[in-house]
Amino acid sequence: MQPVNMNTDNFLLAPTSEVGGKDILDNEAFLNLLVTELKNQDPLQPMNDREFIAQIAQFSTLEGIQNVYAGVNQLKALDLMGKSISALSPQGQETIAGIVQGIRVDKGNTYIIVNGIDIPVENVLTVAPAD
Repeated sequence: MQPVNMNTDNFLLAPTSEVGGKDILDNEAFLNLLVTELKNQDPLQPMNDREFIAQIAQFSTLEGIQNVYAGVNQLKALDLMGKSISALSPQGQETIAGIVQGIRVDKGNTYIIVNGIDIPVENVLTVAPAD
């Protein structure tokens, strides 16, 4: 049986916790921005209720998308249990091959354990049934 290509670059975008030099905001940065906006608003002309509700809705949507992404990665990792995979090392500099022996979830990030190494599930390149 041929290995299956697991390249998901165009499938989902990973959530980010980096702000600065990028155009992406995580939920903490979004909340900080909203609080700063509320602190600095003119008390005689407060923020429009509709604007505030829209921003809270955007925050909730962002959080929901991040939860869905984490869930998809956990399901993907469960499906890989016991299978033979090749993946980029956590640093992305070498390829690691072996059988998925376990799964670890830490701070919303999902890792598969191969040869005793925690590998982000996003780094998986190929999957094949174990021999």
